[in-house]
Amino acid sequence: MTTKERLYLEGVPLVLARPERPRGWVLFLHGAGGSKERTARLAAPFHERGLATVHPDAPLHGERAEARWRFDPRDRANYLEGVVRAIAAQVAELPALAEALAARDELAGLPLLAAGASMGGYVWHELISRGLLRPQAAAILISSGFPLDAPPSFVEAHPEWAEAYQNPPVTRAAAYPPTPILHLHGARDPVVPLARMQETVKALRSAYKERDGRLAHAVFEGVGHELPEVMLEQAAGWLAHWSR
Repeated sequence: MTTKERLYLEGVPLVLARPERPRGWVLFLHGAGGSKERTARLAAPFHERGLATVHPDAPLHGERAEARWRFDPRDRANYLEGVVRAIAAQVAELPALAEALAARDELAGLPLLAAGASMGGYVWHELISRGLLRPQAAAILISSGFPLDAPPSFVEAHPEWAEAYQNPPVTRAAAYPPTPILHLHGARDPVVPLARMQETVKALRSAYKERDGRLAHAVFEGVGHELPEVMLEQAAGWLAHWSR
């Protein structure tokens, strides 16, 4: 049986869902335009493996949404600016949120595990590569260690975000080990091209050379920018394996 609670911690609205005796907890970050409710609906495979899940609303999303940011990919400029703003704010706030969660009686002493989809996966790349949060293992879904492709004019107009484009997380590959990390991706993803995930794994491979089995990836034929059940099952299995 899984219990669900709606909480506000460190100013962040979230859903905490947990089986009776969890063996670890997953901080599950949603993508652009998503919400805590959306990832919470997808979390059954994690609960079935004895993992609690925590689903925060990213800045500018869910209960924290602002009318200015629509997250409609057809409005490319608004979409890009909203995404990079949300990423920067979430990277800044998650270390304190994770600390507050780890202090709760339901999660105290349990290992922190990472799951992130699309924008949420990129946020985990930033957190891990900068040493801001160190999960026991990570599952990155339909995402990569590179920010969304943007025209040069966008980067020039927003110099405060130029660092992410000039030095994306994978340029800090040495900071990732020993964290086991699995990338799961659709072969037909139109938002985060498959090549970006493959470039991420290639960039990290040398850092994991002596750590057999801690860097892995899988590609799902016929899948686009979506989270089919089989992908979630593999993510949950990976995290459960490394939570032992």
